[in-house]
Amino acid sequence: MKYFIATILLITISTKRCKSQLSLKEILASSQAEFNWKGYSDTNSIFYQSGKAWGIVSKILFDSVDFFKNDYSFNIVGQVVIDHENSVRFGFCCFNIFLAEVSGDSLVNILKVGETNSDDVNSNMQDGYFQVKIQPKKGQRLFFASSTGEGLREYSLDKLTEKLKKD
Repeated sequence: MKYFIATILLITISTKRCKSQLSLKEILASSQAEFNWKGYSDTNSIFYQSGKAWGIVSKILFDSVDFFKNDYSFNIVGQVVIDHENSVRFGFCCFNIFLAEVSGDSLVNILKVGETNSDDVNSNMQDGYFQVKIQPKKGQRLFFASSTGEGLREYSLDKLTEKLKKD
């Protein structure tokens, strides 16, 4: 009987974690900003603009989003892929991942947190995979862009932090 109760508790805890996991992932995915066709500049004269990177349309797929209460951080795992009509997932390497604040038409306080995988560098993972740990501050957004600033994708982190305040 003890094992039965322990098993039920374990299943209940796992189910709650999966529901929470799904909702954080869904919240982040749904927080993508509209394409910024005007673009942003930064202090290094890089111009970031939504749209294609190297002539290819991309999209971000989030596989998991975990929250760590002890240091108020998120671990985000996913892949930048070529946005293609069929269901085949083609990874897209060499995107920078960074936190930044928006001030008018500029990105300020940029903090690079990672880069998507290139299978030329790490053949253990497919192109485009990433895993980053972030500790966002108020006003920061999560960005993905090529090293030249093309293909910008922007995500607000406000909904994630609001959900955590409610929980």
